[in-house]
Amino acid sequence: MEKLEFERMEARFDGILLHVGLRVDSFTLSSDAATVSWPPFALTADGAARARVEVSEGSVAKFLDAKTPASLQAFKVKCTGGKVVCEASVKMVVEISAKATCTLRIEGGRQVYVDVESVDVMGGPAKKLIEAQLAKINPILDASEFPMRVDLDSVTVDKGSIVVTGTVRP
Repeated sequence: MEKLEFERMEARFDGILLHVGLRVDSFTLSSDAATVSWPPFALTADGAARARVEVSEGSVAKFLDAKTPASLQAFKVKCTGGKVVCEASVKMVVEISAKATCTLRIEGGRQVYVDVESVDVMGGPAKKLIEAQLAKINPILDASEFPMRVDLDSVTVDKGSIVVTGTVRP
């Protein structure tokens, strides 16, 4: 068996499509000392590695467009100041605009959930529709979809993206 040892490792994967339909813009793994061996190919970090997941506003908008019924469409997403603001057109009898402000939280160290903070729409039935549809997308990110054990540590919403960090256990 051949092997290669190194003092620092970083691997980046772009455009990962998760089973739930969300496209992760980038997934980065980094660690201090690690070893690659072959055959078969194996990558082993000497200690815990770090994971960083980034999802852009555009990826969130495409995910919402695909996951919601035709009565909700044309999502525009803004990630800033710890909030995810989603604007969409709601088609009932007439077309109206709706805006939902959401926060994200980690649950059980493995999943990221969307919490609806407020909804600004014209009319009560539309508000209930938006809250119900946003609730159906939870969890928006599930670490069990990754090919290794990742414990999620933080979620940050700012500057046009959502960044989730975690620890990969050896």
